[in-house]
Amino acid sequence: MRIAICDDERFFREKLLSLLVKYQKEKQLTDIVCDQFSSGEELITELEKATYTFPYDIVFMDYELTTSDGLTICHKIRDTNKNITIIFITSYPEIVLESFEVGTYRFFPKPLNEAGLFKALDTYRKEQPANKIQIRERCITYYLNPWDIIYVESFRNSCNVVLSNRIYTCNTALSAFIKLLPEDIFCRVHKSYIVNFSHILCKGKNTLTMSDHSKINIGRAYSDLFSNRHITYIKHYR
Repeated sequence: MRIAICDDERFFREKLLSLLVKYQKEKQLTDIVCDQFSSGEELITELEKATYTFPYDIVFMDYELTTSDGLTICHKIRDTNKNITIIFITSYPEIVLESFEVGTYRFFPKPLNEAGLFKALDTYRKEQPANKIQIRERCITYYLNPWDIIYVESFRNSCNVVLSNRIYTCNTALSAFIKLLPEDIFCRVHKSYIVNFSHILCKGKNTLTMSDHSKINIGRAYSDLFSNRHITYIKHYR
């Protein structure tokens, strides 16, 4: 889960972050990544420059921010992204009805209740489609969100699965691994590489620059396939 915390109080941001870390440890998860924002404007800027379609799965939003109110910021988010899950956390419980204007998933008053937060996260995870990619590395099974995979690289008889925060090595050939991935966002562009369209920063004549700034060559045999599939991706997701 990719999570954004938007609150102008540093103490509260750190408190919520510590609870999310605790939740991750208790549930033995490996895929929770959190970013903190002290204003709604910072969050909007980050969303606008994001190179992939769903930069966050969940936004924890404070209602009363220093420079704007959380409801206004959430309306701006909804103008461009209908998929982000919004959870309001505020000292003003009377705005609960207003918060549902932007499709609020949950509403929590401050101070935050740990049990209530953990229950909401459990429910959220159960409601998500079973679209995780299962891989094994050194006898440990990991479940990855395909949107988080930047690219997959052939490595001897195995694959390196590259994410922004780590690289997994699994004992699967590239030709077999691509069958695990959703066709609408992944494409083989070289005998040694599969890329995620949503993580392409820019395209040169025969080279792709990915979101981690890696350079990947487009093989001549894969050029037409990539061009056609990339156009389809842009029409569907952008």
